[in-house]
Amino acid sequence: MRKIKKEKELLKPIANYLKDEGYALQMAEACFFDYAIDLYGYSEKKRRCVAIELKLYDWKKALKQALVYQLCADYVYVAFPESSLTRVQISAFSEFGIGFIAVSPDRCRQVLKAKKSIELMSHYKSEMIKMTKRGA
Repeated sequence: MRKIKKEKELLKPIANYLKDEGYALQMAEACFFDYAIDLYGYSEKKRRCVAIELKLYDWKKALKQALVYQLCADYVYVAFPESSLTRVQISAFSEFGIGFIAVSPDRCRQVLKAKKSIELMSHYKSEMIKMTKRGA
């Protein structure tokens, strides 16, 4: 199996995974304050948003970013290459309700299901949905 070497290689498998999960409206590099959410998705049917942070190695940085994204998304995930899982402390994500997805070039596997964000601010969510709809 080919190893993922660049963060951008995670985007296509994750975008397809989100689409299969019902998040048809998507925006890559969605601006949120000083951050760029790697992939933001919205499901009109479910009326839910999801934010995904993609990382190759630095799981602590990914967790910090994901915590901020809980302000604007119902569910937040961090996605890492399957080959990097042994270097990630999954329990840290669980503690904060952040989900975790392992990515290989041909599939995505949910390792940890995200919990609905209790930090969600409806006005941030609404603005992100508007931006996503305009960008789609």
